Amino acid sequence: MSNLSTSENRRSMMLSRAEDDAVPPEIAEAEASELQRHATDPPVRHLRIDWPSSTIKGRFAIGPSVPDMQPPLYDMPSPQDVQQNASSAVFLSRTSPINVTVQVLHGQGTHMSQGAPDVSKMNPVQALQAMQRQAVFVSGKSTHNSVCLHIPQYVGRKPLHIRATSSSGHATVVLPHSFNGLIRWNTESGTVSMSPLVHARTQRLDSEPTKKRGTAKMVVDPDLAAAAMCASSRPPRGASMCV
Repeated sequence: MSNLSTSENRRSMMLSRAEDDAVPPEIAEAEASELQRHATDPPVRHLRIDWPSSTIKGRFAIGPSVPDMQPPLYDMPSPQDVQQNASSAVFLSRTSPINVTVQVLHGQGTHMSQGAPDVSKMNPVQALQAMQRQAVFVSGKSTHNSVCLHIPQYVGRKPLHIRATSSSGHATVVLPHSFNGLIRWNTESGTVSMSPLVHARTQRLDSEPTKKRGTAKMVVDPDLAAAAMCASSRPPRGASMCV
């Protein structure tokens, strides 16, 4: 935990250098208006909230193109999350629920970051590892309660990695309406269900599909107005969903 309170952190923060994410200026303006409308905490590049016995809920903002904050707004992000991801929001609890909305900001600009790796000269494994280090990572884990992660919008070029994990509760992910990618799930008890929007736009990739675990490819029309949702239908044991 940080030695300073959240309010003290906000007053004493030091901003790091911002990076370009190749997003048109009108996107940045819309994101700024959204932050003001919802009274969201100051956006940071890496966010970590580790409250073992307290409920974690609210609206938070992160982004690879926004300045970072020192000291951290809440808890100190782990070196692994900082080194392996362009931006991250990690929420951890043992006994209490997690219910958060994470707004991913994209900044503005017209070119890709100079630090982006050239994957054309790498083998597939190296290319995947390099892309993961450039990802935006959102994770929620509660050992004995439910987890709900909502990412309302994502238009950046960096990969988006979302992980919801619970040992004895619901694990729910509300996807941005433009999400295109893989969905993986694994549960020891209980079942996994998808909303009609998700189900209509997913294709199972398993050679032997089961209800307990699986992988599916999801392709969504970017112009869809509504967000799609994947959720466990009843409290599972050892449930984990990754998208």
